[in-house]
Amino acid sequence: MQKIVYALLIAFSLSGCFFNEITDSETVVLLEDVIYISSNDIRLLGRLYSLEGTASDHGFEFSEDESFSAPQVVSLGEKKTVGLFFSEFNLLEEKTDYYYRAYVTSGNNKFYSDIRSISTFEGSVTRASSLYGESGDQIEIIGTNFTTEMSILFGETTAVIKSRLGGYKLKVEVPAPQTDYRVPVYANFDGRKVLVDTFEYKTGNWVKLSAFPINRMTNAAVKTDGNSAFIYLGAFSETQKNDSIYNYDFTANAWGTPTALTSEEYFAEGAFYTPNGLFGAGATQIRETFSGFQYTLTDRFGKLESDGTITDLGFTPAMGVKPLAFYVNQDLIVLGGINSGETIWRYTDGEWSYLGKLPFAITASTPNTYYNGAIYLFHTEDNTVWKYDLSTLEFSKFTELSMNVQSGAAYFQRGKYLIFGLFPFQSAIYQLNLETGEVLTKNNFEGQASYSTDIQFDGDGNLFVIRGASSTESTEFWKFEPFTFKQ
Repeated sequence: MQKIVYALLIAFSLSGCFFNEITDSETVVLLEDVIYISSNDIRLLGRLYSLEGTASDHGFEFSEDESFSAPQVVSLGEKKTVGLFFSEFNLLEEKTDYYYRAYVTSGNNKFYSDIRSISTFEGSVTRASSLYGESGDQIEIIGTNFTTEMSILFGETTAVIKSRLGGYKLKVEVPAPQTDYRVPVYANFDGRKVLVDTFEYKTGNWVKLSAFPINRMTNAAVKTDGNSAFIYLGAFSETQKNDSIYNYDFTANAWGTPTALTSEEYFAEGAFYTPNGLFGAGATQIRETFSGFQYTLTDRFGKLESDGTITDLGFTPAMGVKPLAFYVNQDLIVLGGINSGETIWRYTDGEWSYLGKLPFAITASTPNTYYNGAIYLFHTEDNTVWKYDLSTLEFSKFTELSMNVQSGAAYFQRGKYLIFGLFPFQSAIYQLNLETGEVLTKNNFEGQASYSTDIQFDGDGNLFVIRGASSTESTEFWKFEPFTFKQ
């Protein structure tokens, strides 16, 4: 393709003060030095050593063949005196061999310097300053030998380049997302695409749903079964326990007609529970007194079946209010809870076994999850995340967090990510990578930050939270889609 050769970005001539006298009567032009070479940019220094008359033109020529059959010419125009001359040319191709020479035109004659060869470099990218953010954010792309025509692509979308610094740094504006929240970032070196890394857009869409069909309920248990969630146990007040099962259909996005829970001996609040219907412990009564809360603990243990009946499983030694429970490989693991003594228990093949004690107090109101053979627990006193390996039964510190971890959070797991947040009076939501420990922010909660999370469950890959206010007994029901763009 024919290229347009433009006049120099910078050009100057230094006068003949470099010599006291010109000893030759002929016109002589020399190549002095290559000042700079990159992928498509070169800066050359030449010298008009002697001159007969006036030079009508001078400059440099570049060619990919030594015969200069079709040279690219950088013309510096007329020159009246001997001395140095300088040129910058940036229409070369990267990683290409070139021949170059200086020239001067005097009268009807054109004089040349010696011919030399040089190779341009290949452009490369070493890193991006950030790989997470939103449309409109500005990030830096850093590397070597950037070309003037180089562009940055987010997927198939070309980013706007806000500034260029030399041949090693670009500041680009993150373009609007298309469909995927994770897109490859490419550096396009004049048609050669180089993968930089993967950029992740900030996501999280909140959808307000139809309200919970009754007054505010706290300390409930939740079972999930296919397209439905079943809310049972819990209490409406100190004196009124929940005696019904409330069904939410994920497909219809609607509450079904509640059914009666007739096994009154199991009525409790703050019980441990698992998605497959196992539940136990908790309290038959929770009273708030001047000296604090008083708990009447229970040790009943059962399973809520799909037809709404309860199968009695006897009694549990894992007593406490709001313990954590995980059903892993047909084993039930129960940890902590209020008034539990920070114990850890396992239930397998109809038998309970004591596994030890926790290094710190935990309840189900602080973020936790199970992933890849280990249970992850948040420590509210030092904002750390701990890992409990179920194969070795040992604890180790997984990561430290920058935010202040509190009880009363909302959380759920999606793949290798734990989505958590909604700490009291806060709207922030975070994403913890359970493999690397990296924490990213999601889009903030859009409801009342002054409300507290009373009931939470996950289904269809999303988080569902019922939040209430004790002053009004009113509630809000929200769905959080963690990897969907804000609508």
